[in-house]
Amino acid sequence: MIVRSLQVILRSLRARVVIAAFLWTVGVFVLVDTASKVAAHVFPALRPVGQIALCVFGSICAIAGLLIAAGGLRRLDRVRTRVLAVRAGEEQRLNASGLTEIEPLVRDMNELLEHRETLVRRALATAGDLAHGLKTPLAIMAQEVDRLEVLGQHDSAETIVEQVERMRRQLEFHLARARASGAGSTYGRLTEVGPATNKLVNTIRRLYASKSLAFEVLVTESFVVRCEPEDFEEMLGNLLDNACKWAASAVIVTATLSGDAVTLLVEDDGPGIDPSMLDRVVQRGARADEDAPGHGLGLAIVNDLARLYRGSLALEKGDRGGLRARLVLPSG
Repeated sequence: MIVRSLQVILRSLRARVVIAAFLWTVGVFVLVDTASKVAAHVFPALRPVGQIALCVFGSICAIAGLLIAAGGLRRLDRVRTRVLAVRAGEEQRLNASGLTEIEPLVRDMNELLEHRETLVRRALATAGDLAHGLKTPLAIMAQEVDRLEVLGQHDSAETIVEQVERMRRQLEFHLARARASGAGSTYGRLTEVGPATNKLVNTIRRLYASKSLAFEVLVTESFVVRCEPEDFEEMLGNLLDNACKWAASAVIVTATLSGDAVTLLVEDDGPGIDPSMLDRVVQRGARADEDAPGHGLGLAIVNDLARLYRGSLALEKGDRGGLRARLVLPSG
């Protein structure tokens, strides 16, 4: 039991430093005490002076040892604070805080961060080049559709239109994934849930004006999530668009705060989807656009973005019979 307790205590660097400082102080005190006794035996007249000097010297050593140990631990705390700042996006690199022993570790961490940023920039640049290279062929194919319509080849024109649209959706899907991969390095940005939600609802209401849908928004203005505004709009916009496609008459958006997370619920009163597909359609690589028309690639994009921000997306059957999307994001 005692050995196990000591093992638990010694796992803490702070405990190790304090114990080491205490043992060092005791050792110095014993050595000085021994030396003073020898000196008093040799020079009896100096005994009172030696005792006073021993007390003063021992006190100075004890105080100095504790101050040095506390100063080193404070610097380690500063390193931890800077790691959290990098994680939150407030700083780009770590700082060793003047501690020689951890400078190699900090240097390696900074090189790793720089390497990751380089990879993300290259991936985004490649995705952008791909999108630019495919835009012209897709535009030419769309023009070819008009020519086929004029020639009366309606079936061929319809086939090309379907394939062009499929290619366009796949292109947007993978570009969004590339953008999502770069979003994970910016945890520090905050988004106000209320204003962003109202803005998106107003936009989507105009897009689906022909359906005369009723929108119910129950979102507290003070809620804030730790997420890029553009990525929050991407996630909630896809969920709203999906709900509007399937809603019969109403779309409901609610937000609740629980601990350190904000939960957004987007629900429609449509037919919903097969329960066996609820988990599948949000997973990477699922062919949701073929298995469940209408519940397309947007859900997978939302799932990717949510996970990169250390959140989650889940689908379930709503109280009104339709689909309910549960988006959880860390609160700011």
